[in-house]
Amino acid sequence: MTTREAPSHPTLVGMTEIAERLGVKRITVDSWWRNSVMPPPRYNIDNRLIWDWEEDIYPWARRTRRLDPDSLYAIPPDILGMVTPDQIPTLKRKVARRG
Repeated sequence: MTTREAPSHPTLVGMTEIAERLGVKRITVDSWWRNSVMPPPRYNIDNRLIWDWEEDIYPWARRTRRLDPDSLYAIPPDILGMVTPDQIPTLKRKVARRG
């Protein structure tokens, strides 16, 4: 039986993970949600709101310029898993120029 590693950047995220990835306080994410600034959650499990990072939050954060271009999370999720650590600085510069 082969053991698979968990993805380094899971696609399902809650408010805490969104705050960490966007470099803001959790209360800020809560405010965005309460004021309908961010996309609606995909799931509500035991009153815990869940979003899909790749499909919902990442595109919204880029579009609204809430994603720090110097952050590791500025790299598109579908590409991040295919690069080596030494390629990340170059990739971040390319993504920042694309804006």
